[in-house]
Amino acid sequence: SDARRMARDARGLVSQGIDPIERRKTQQADLGLGTVSDLVNTYVKQLKRDDKTSWAIHVRDIADRDLIPAIGNKQARLVTEEEIGELLESVAERGLTVANHLRQAIRAMYGVGMQPRYRRKFKIESNPAIKIGSYRSKSQKTRDRNLSIDEIRILHAALTTPWTTEGTRSNGRPYSQTFETPVEIRIAIMLLIYTG
Repeated sequence: SDARRMARDARGLVSQGIDPIERRKTQQADLGLGTVSDLVNTYVKQLKRDDKTSWAIHVRDIADRDLIPAIGNKQARLVTEEEIGELLESVAERGLTVANHLRQAIRAMYGVGMQPRYRRKFKIESNPAIKIGSYRSKSQKTRDRNLSIDEIRILHAALTTPWTTEGTRSNGRPYSQTFETPVEIRIAIMLLIYTG
């Protein structure tokens, strides 16, 4: 009965244009691929080689506490963005800083796992944490700000109006110079700032 089922499955794969022998080889090869725990170990070793021992210790601590118990035995290439997001959400409930450190470590370790020398070990195709942003408390201010309509008008007028500067040269003779383009204006402002 098992042989008939396997033959039926093989015929189904062939009808879909898939070689059943190649698929079995791929599945067997995938059995030996690195897990998330292996990826953590590889990343920590890389950090120690790069003489970043304190960060390596911190990564090991947060990975042992949060990452490895949750998905440590899963193949690293099969981890999804949703799984990482759920994990980080649960960590963020305990503390935003730890969640951000874990997110940063996961992004970096997947970056290491995607390097050519580790391709064979992990076969990672994408970084599941790359699109996940940092966690901020409601009291933290973001650094983005939109200009008001009045500020846009002032900026537009400043950038489209020629700007004239007057002064005296080092030999005592007066000068006047008009700047026409925004680039020239920025250069003139920088010169005035640096030269007083």
